[in-house]
Amino acid sequence: MSVRNLIVLVTERLKLRPFCEKDWKAVHEYAVDPEISRFQDWGPNTVKDTKEFVAKCMNSSENETCNDYFFSITLPISDRHIGGCILTINSAKMRSASIGYTISRKYWGVGYATEAAEALLGFAFCRLGLRKVSANCDAGNAASWKVMEKIGMRLTHSELNSRFFKGEWRDWLEYTITDTEWQKLCHTG
Repeated sequence: MSVRNLIVLVTERLKLRPFCEKDWKAVHEYAVDPEISRFQDWGPNTVKDTKEFVAKCMNSSENETCNDYFFSITLPISDRHIGGCILTINSAKMRSASIGYTISRKYWGVGYATEAAEALLGFAFCRLGLRKVSANCDAGNAASWKVMEKIGMRLTHSELNSRFFKGEWRDWLEYTITDTEWQKLCHTG
């Protein structure tokens, strides 16, 4: 068993754990929702797409050299999968990574994405010793960039009409936070 299979992040209301095979049905519940995938470069998913995604997440947990840390976002008491998140090491040399998150629409509006994203930052800076974490999103995805702002990330780059997907050109935003910025937030917040 890989050490990555043992990585679990616990927050006040959530448990972020490695994906397991049983998660695919809960993932598929939201992966078929066009509203969930509207700002994503995937979806709406087929059953095959979802099963392949969950398998990819599980395989990354088995591979110590993989740059991706996928987490199933769950409610601790029931172990109910409500979303997923990822931390990707972009450059080991530069100690930088990026994060992303998706929450089932049933669980929108209660701060779960913010809580999961905060846990990813803690993992990045405290456990992995990274220096910088970024995240990006479609400029129209206000819920996503508001999460980034809530966790202390700052807008560092925007590109107009720079991403073509789902049949149209989209504006793109990038947010960043450094380890020193995060430390200041943790000690003053």
